[in-house]
Amino acid sequence: MRTFEYAEGAVVDGAQFAGWGSGNWDQGGGVWGGAPGNSQGGGVWGGAPGNNVPAPGGRLTITRATYGVAGLISRDITARLRARIRDNRLDVMVDNALAGGDPAPTLPKQLDLSYTVGSGRPQTLRVFEGERLRLP
Repeated sequence: MRTFEYAEGAVVDGAQFAGWGSGNWDQGGGVWGGAPGNSQGGGVWGGAPGNNVPAPGGRLTITRATYGVAGLISRDITARLRARIRDNRLDVMVDNALAGGDPAPTLPKQLDLSYTVGSGRPQTLRVFEGERLRLP
């Protein structure tokens, strides 16, 4: 048995759990797939409803990624994130090193990201400086 703690709105990497690939990880009664006993994608496991991370499966494609202060200054880091995808997964710390420098010293920054997984619908995500990004 293992215990995990996640901050509110954090993404849970289901690949850590036994049975994830077969869909048996919730052992019934869970709400992780959107309805009790439904362990397949589209549910609440990726954060708040309406801000879900898609279920694993298919090619991860980063369509746009910017890092900085919205409406002030930002850098396009799309190519940097694409280069860090391994086995259709992305796991990075969102910080100035990821962006290749600090686009706005002394100001809090964020990563605004657009992506798709497989033939799924386009997704958008905002991750704040100092947080970890894990897709899918």
